[in-house]
Amino acid sequence: MVAACLLFPAGDTIAKHLVGTYHLLMILWAKFLFQTASVLIVMALSRTPHPFRTRLPGVQIGRGLAGIGSYGTFLLAISYIPLADAVAIEFSSPLMVVALAAPLLGERVGWKRWTVVLVGFAGTLLIVRPGMGSVHWAATLMLFAAFCVALMQIMSALLARVDHPMTSLFYLSLTGLVATSIPVAFFWDPLAPPAWGLMVAVGAIAAFCHYLFVWAYQFASASLLAPFIYAQIVGAVVLGFLVFGDVPDLWTIIGTTTLVASGLYLARISRHDTPR
Repeated sequence: MVAACLLFPAGDTIAKHLVGTYHLLMILWAKFLFQTASVLIVMALSRTPHPFRTRLPGVQIGRGLAGIGSYGTFLLAISYIPLADAVAIEFSSPLMVVALAAPLLGERVGWKRWTVVLVGFAGTLLIVRPGMGSVHWAATLMLFAAFCVALMQIMSALLARVDHPMTSLFYLSLTGLVATSIPVAFFWDPLAPPAWGLMVAVGAIAAFCHYLFVWAYQFASASLLAPFIYAQIVGAVVLGFLVFGDVPDLWTIIGTTTLVASGLYLARISRHDTPR
C-alpha cells in the first residue's frame, strides 16, 4: 500500500508535465490505453478466474465513467494548481463516501461520523478558500474530482461483493479507453518519441499501483490499510517541490492536516461494526 501511494504521485507528476504541452484528452486516452494493456498482461500472468465475467455490468460502466470524470478533472486542475494541493483536496473523498453511504448503500451514519465529515470539510475550505482570491479557481475543480472518487468507492463496495478485483480494474480501464477513443481524434497532435515514453509511463504506473492496491487488500483489511493511503501526500509534496518548485502555504498545510486527521479518525471508527 505504501509503495502504491508513493508511486501514484510519480505518474501524476509526469501527467502534470505533459498537460503543459498536450491536450488533456490525449493524456487521458493514453493513460487508459496503456493501463488497459498492462491490466490484461497482469490478468494473463496471474490467471484470474473468469476475468471478463461481471454480474453488474451497469455498475462497472458507471464506475469507469466516474473514473474519467475524476482523472480528467484532476488533469485540468493540476495544469493550474500545485500537485500537492490537488491531491490534498482529493482526500476529501472519504468524507463524501460517508455522506453518500446513507442514501446509496443504506448505511446508518451516526453523529460522530457526521461531525468528522464537517471538520474535514472545514479543512477542505482552508485549502480551497473560495471567494478569497488567494487560491486559483481550478482548486474548486478538485471537489468534483473528489466527488467522482467517492462515487467510485461506493460502486467498488458494491462490486466487491460479486466480482473479482482485477475484473473491476479491467472494466475501469476499458470504459475509459472506449469513452475517450473518439473525442481524442479531434484534439490529437503528433507526439515526439520521448512523449510517447512518458504517456506509456503514466498508464503503466497507474496500472501497477492499482495492482498493488488489489494485492494489499488480499492480506489486510481496508480499515487497517486506510491510514497508509495518505502517503500520497508525502510523495506529491516532495515531487511537487523537486520538479515544479511548489511549496504549500501555511493554510494549505493546516487544511491538509485537518483532512488527514479526519480521514484517520474515520478509519479508526470503521474498525468497529456499528457506525458511530
